[in-house]
Amino acid sequence: MTTKSKIFIFFLINLSLSDVFVFSQSNSIDSLINIYKYDDKNEINIIKIGEAYAAEKMWNSAIYYYKKLVEIDPNNSDYLYRLGGTQAAYSEEVNKFKALSIIKTAKQNLIKSANLDDKHIYSRWALVQIYSELPEIIGGSKKLALIYCEEIFKISKIHGWFSYYYFYNFHDNKIKSEEYKNKIVGYLKLYPNSFEFNHFNFLSGKLLADVIDGDLNLSVKYLKTYISNYSSADRVSKIDIMYYLNYSNQLLKHLNKQN
Repeated sequence: MTTKSKIFIFFLINLSLSDVFVFSQSNSIDSLINIYKYDDKNEINIIKIGEAYAAEKMWNSAIYYYKKLVEIDPNNSDYLYRLGGTQAAYSEEVNKFKALSIIKTAKQNLIKSANLDDKHIYSRWALVQIYSELPEIIGGSKKLALIYCEEIFKISKIHGWFSYYYFYNFHDNKIKSEEYKNKIVGYLKLYPNSFEFNHFNFLSGKLLADVIDGDLNLSVKYLKTYISNYSSADRVSKIDIMYYLNYSNQLLKHLNKQN
């Protein structure tokens, strides 16, 4: 499925379960599967297998194990989020006819995740992306995307502004995207806390360097935080981050010379 940008660069990044660790290269898939053979109800292990396959973009295999999680606990919003997000990512790798069926199932799982947990930001974030990027003829909806933006805003003001910025930026509404960009930057300057969801650290660093009244020192801080927290799940490469860091540092040097 071809869209203006890739739909699910985010779903792998956030882990909603506090006792789950991001897959590392030291955990081989084979060793995790061996554990699964002897204990196929070990949810933490199944999550690690799913993450391992997803990190390698082996979507079909990741989907298989995330389905196992949902079979164990059908009303677990985080499991449904993992499954729906992975299915959406997989939909970009198959032909358009198969993709339509997969994305429909992904939406159903993400909607159920959101309905089960009225505080689940990331299932809603994924739905904002789907409804924004899909053409209306195959299930996209600007109206529904904005509804989920509003739901995110009610959960967290800053995350809501990020979702609104994403929506309007995707749809080339420069006035509205600038409005939300400025809201984000103003908030970050008052509350410069890092994000558990690492992609927001990248976005924060980028936006803080993009606006005239931004904060370049804070931009550098967020970009360095992204690098410090970087894992195989992150979709913006360290090389790209170094580009943004260099840009912010060069601007800082220029301003310091002027002063």
